[in-house]
Amino acid sequence: MTGCRAGETTITYDNGDAYTAGGTSLAKAIDSVEIHWSAGSVLVMSGQYETISFSEDGQDTEGKMALRYLVDGNRLVIWPCASGTAVSQDDDKDLVVTVPGYESLTGLSIDAGNAMVEVDDVDTAQLSVSNLTGTIRVETASPNVGMDLTSVHGDVIAALSALPAKLSISDTSGNVSLQIPEDSDATFDYTTTSGRFTSGMASEQNGTLYTIGDGGTQYEVDTVSGDLTVVWQEDSEQ
Repeated sequence: MTGCRAGETTITYDNGDAYTAGGTSLAKAIDSVEIHWSAGSVLVMSGQYETISFSEDGQDTEGKMALRYLVDGNRLVIWPCASGTAVSQDDDKDLVVTVPGYESLTGLSIDAGNAMVEVDDVDTAQLSVSNLTGTIRVETASPNVGMDLTSVHGDVIAALSALPAKLSISDTSGNVSLQIPEDSDATFDYTTTSGRFTSGMASEQNGTLYTIGDGGTQYEVDTVSGDLTVVWQEDSEQ
């Protein structure tokens, strides 16, 4: 997203003429999804249907402001508008993407500006979310997923029914909240300037390392002023 001027950003991307306008359902098999969104919200969730579908809602979803999508092989790419269109933070639009619940993606990538991003029970080998402002919320039960979550001014909340294969979180001023399975073994390498670590279970600290249970897989969390809170998932639901 380039070309900022007077509170506006001009959305530009390659091969803009190859994209199709508007939401739809795709009969073609998709194994990776790449989403770029400027403002509003993004919800990616699993569904009971055999096709991947996506739609948007907002005040301006017509003409150049309608979302654009491209299917490149088995990869789906979504942008919020036509390439070369100027948008502002007031141009809120809500994107909903539903993927078949019985299929596993190789990758899901979301790059947002001023949006709330939510990923709900999507089976993917790799999840990457980058957000400037707005909350990132992830709920997953997959022990095989590798997650990279990055925010500048928004909170990051992850409800993990199973500990992931990889977890890396970077947040400047937002707080990080992790809900992990009860009696989990994990180590958190928490690097921060002024944030605090709190947990709802016993933990041991050694420098930047916080060990829960017997340690287990090491996860990376980096903030400037944001706190890190780790609780059992059962405790978070009370």
